[in-house]
Amino acid sequence: MSNDGNVLVYNGPGAKVPLNYAIWTPQYGFMDAYQFLLDRGVNFEGYDVYNVYSVSADGTKFGGLVWSPGHNNLLPFIATIDPLVPTPKTFSVNASIVGGNNASGALTLSAASKSRFRAVVSSSNHLVSAAPILNANTTVESFQIPTSGVAAATNVSVEATIGGTSLALSVQLLPASLTSMNFAVNSVVGGASVLCAAHFNGNTPTTGGTMSVKSSLPSVAAVNPGYYLAKNSPYSEFAIVTHPVATVQSPVITITYGTVSKSETLTVDPPTLSAIVPGASSVVGGSAANIKVELNGAAPIGGLKVAVKSSSALATVAPTASIPAGAASVVLPVATTAVTKSTVVTFTATYGSVVKTCTLTLTP
Repeated sequence: MSNDGNVLVYNGPGAKVPLNYAIWTPQYGFMDAYQFLLDRGVNFEGYDVYNVYSVSADGTKFGGLVWSPGHNNLLPFIATIDPLVPTPKTFSVNASIVGGNNASGALTLSAASKSRFRAVVSSSNHLVSAAPILNANTTVESFQIPTSGVAAATNVSVEATIGGTSLALSVQLLPASLTSMNFAVNSVVGGASVLCAAHFNGNTPTTGGTMSVKSSLPSVAAVNPGYYLAKNSPYSEFAIVTHPVATVQSPVITITYGTVSKSETLTVDPPTLSAIVPGASSVVGGSAANIKVELNGAAPIGGLKVAVKSSSALATVAPTASIPAGAASVVLPVATTAVTKSTVVTFTATYGSVVKTCTLTLTP
């Protein structure tokens, strides 16, 4: 193994390469040793690699044995390659950034690498972490560094490491601010729940937190005074529970996080008639039947009444369907009369300007 631990020569099972001799680096993991050296310009023409068993302290020289068909025996070899990764000369990153956004990082290298390699960017408190893959044949590389949300301005020591060389800088992570809010839908029928999302210009703290929420009409749209934030997220959701109403209501929902407040108006609609449905499509005349009158939401306090009528005296129903508060439907009995031939009866339900119909067939 090289002194910095970044190059390891391994012989034996578990290397997951055809001949069980491998070279491991943090950039590439386990690779077939022969292919690893071949990719880096070592010429084995006329020889078959038997094994690779040693690496120099600086990770640039490898020792092993090759089979020489001409001599019909094993011969030792030493192969020299260029350094696997260049040394970082300078490291730059944003002096400050709102936690949860990507910081822009850049490394200047001592020399261009002949192949792609990986750098490691990290901080001791794990608020900054990245492992960018840097390109070959360049000495300047830019990349994005993910950061995490914080509850207060936090100075973080960020370290970029290539091989065994590290460069460190201080970055200030700033707490995110509330930027907007929105409802999953802008209007609902009273009695339904609706999701509300708060959006931030970065991520919420990794430790979590709370935001305060108020409703201008808590009897129409109920909210808790405070909600826990999703951890390290650019948004956080909560549910608003609405109550049945008799007329259109417009509660204003306000979210406050830190010193910033955002408000939006939710429209809560009263229920309306959605359908009238027969219990069965046909019944024998003279037997019991029923129809169901349905709303698209719960009836408000005091309930509501839907006008109902039948097109024939052969199947009669009460003229009014009274739907109690909190219910979304009611079943009405239908009295039928014996018939000598199949007869279709139409039922009509009316509520406000909404009219719905259904049919029931009476059979002999």
